[in-house]
Amino acid sequence: MTPELSGHDEVMTPDGNKVQISHRMPHVIAAAVCMINESPIPFPRNRGELDAIFDKLDAEGLAAAGAALGRLAEDSPVNGAEEAKN
Repeated sequence: MTPELSGHDEVMTPDGNKVQISHRMPHVIAAAVCMINESPIPFPRNRGELDAIFDKLDAEGLAAAGAALGRLAEDSPVNGAEEAKN
């Protein structure tokens, strides 16, 4: 849905590591949001719906959604194929 958002920015993490963040990342985070202010949000089916969710989130909402997505990523297995073997 976001082919025109190519490229990345390089940022420093709090521990001093350089990380490349895709220009698409804010939209990926917005697509992962399933509730805003107790209102359920369906997964976007097109760019217009994705932009509407993105616009509904302010900077604070986008930061909160990004933090929650990060916590979910930490809880999931890193190497699913390795776990599947066991």
